[in-house]
Amino acid sequence: LLNTKGEVVGINTAIIPYAQGIGFAIPINIAKRNIDDLINLGRVRTPWIGVYIQDVTPEIAEQFGLSEAKGVLVGDVVKDSPAEKSGIKRGDIIVKVNDEEVNSTQELQDKIRSIDIEENAKIEVVRDGKTINFIVKIGEMPTNEEEGEFPKEKVFSIQTGLRVGKVTPEIAREAGLPWVKGLVITEVIPGSSADDMGLRRGDIILEANRTEVSSIEEWEEVISKLEPGNTLLLLIFRNRHTYYVPIKVEKTD
Repeated sequence: LLNTKGEVVGINTAIIPYAQGIGFAIPINIAKRNIDDLINLGRVRTPWIGVYIQDVTPEIAEQFGLSEAKGVLVGDVVKDSPAEKSGIKRGDIIVKVNDEEVNSTQELQDKIRSIDIEENAKIEVVRDGKTINFIVKIGEMPTNEEEGEFPKEKVFSIQTGLRVGKVTPEIAREAGLPWVKGLVITEVIPGSSADDMGLRRGDIILEANRTEVSSIEEWEEVISKLEPGNTLLLLIFRNRHTYYVPIKVEKTD
């Protein structure tokens, strides 16, 4: 793709022939970063630090004690990744990369991918209300990176939209859990906040409001402190990774 000066400004990836010249192209600034890899390796390497991330919603910000919804929440950290080696942990909120603010997962991904592999990046996080800086050596994304019967159900006084049971060794093995702990979701009530947030049967709850739950009693203790309209922040294990999900609680009919 050329401009009026004959300069290459992009590489065409798709063209719609009968749509008045509509097409799609990779910006040349992005393509230039990959030229050396293509020439020397025959493939493109992707800069990577090894975190699973999600946007900070107002509900998540409230649970983490933030005054506003900003930054990017770390839902999980890949074992032996650059992020883990530098000290970044699940539950950290990334707010800056090389002194530049990040307020969405897309912004964070773009900034990481703009840094060369093997270079160091300064990453600022908020953890338990304190600001911490880490120096992370950017790595290469691995090519293979991915990103029994249920127990008796339980119904609670405050409607979470969920019915849960204790995780058995069989359930843990099937879910890929490295340990037997947490609670398994046995049913998601249609139309509930949990349903709206995408929770589903078979998901494993590891934490409720940042407190580990491995028994019905521990779950009930957390739930008993909530009032209708409160936010319940769940740490969910699915597909061998964890992420946070905020749901609203209501009174049962």
